[in-house]
Amino acid sequence: MDRLIGKSPDNRHEWEPYEIYILTESVKILDALKTPEKIESFKDMSFALQKSLVPSLDEGHSGNTFGCATRMAFQMADGITDL
Repeated sequence: MDRLIGKSPDNRHEWEPYEIYILTESVKILDALKTPEKIESFKDMSFALQKSLVPSLDEGHSGNTFGCATRMAFQMADGITDL
């Protein structure tokens, strides 16, 4: 978010809700699955199975928001701090 604020501080209202949504969803995935291995396999599962593993997962994801959320969850589980 710091990168986006630096790039367009006057447009924060346009992108911030989107970024917060991705972060919130990534925490849901991380809390439910805990390990990078489980998160890696989760991203390719059917939606029904994903929803059974992470019941609070939002049903309105685009490919981009879901991909970013799972990538961030994976990085947090793996201890990668350079997001």
